[in-house]
Amino acid sequence: MNQSKKSMNPVDNGINQIILTLVVAIGILFSFFFVGKSSSDIKITTQINGDKTLEYKNTTRQFSILYPEDLSFKEYDEGGGTYTIVFEEKTDSTSSPQAADKGFQIFFTPYSEPQVSPERFLLDVPSGVRKDVLNLEVDGVLGTSFSSTNASLGETWEVWFIHEGFLYEVTTLKPLEPLLNEVIQTWKFTR
Repeated sequence: MNQSKKSMNPVDNGINQIILTLVVAIGILFSFFFVGKSSSDIKITTQINGDKTLEYKNTTRQFSILYPEDLSFKEYDEGGGTYTIVFEEKTDSTSSPQAADKGFQIFFTPYSEPQVSPERFLLDVPSGVRKDVLNLEVDGVLGTSFSSTNASLGETWEVWFIHEGFLYEVTTLKPLEPLLNEVIQTWKFTR
């Protein structure tokens, strides 16, 4: 009769259990640090207005921002280097599309001028309204924030700036101005 030579020694079994646990832990750590992570949605512990945040990274224009984790985003390639990224409140399948009342969008497009021309402004803001204008910096880049009016959205708060041949327009509803200002402060160009 051939019996297996299993150790009945509790010390040997304990050491084997520790070794197995270490191997599993090392495998988990290896996969976390070295196996592909999503480059556009990584949890961060920072908070914006008390909300936990996620990091959005745009590899096309090499920038990142932090945004509240209760928002999701969709990217739209509009051709010719023009993109729109919409961040909006996550809704469940039973909610209507109008249920989302928190969000903002980032629009960027190639732009060769050093300043926004009046023609370009009117193209993007047909109402021509620009009130409460403030100068600000976005990761060292001079920009402008202002309130405006949009026919479909109503009163908006916007931040515009030009960086490396692109015009960036970041827009939200006027009541969400504090949220957008917090998000803009986290903007980093990854150069």
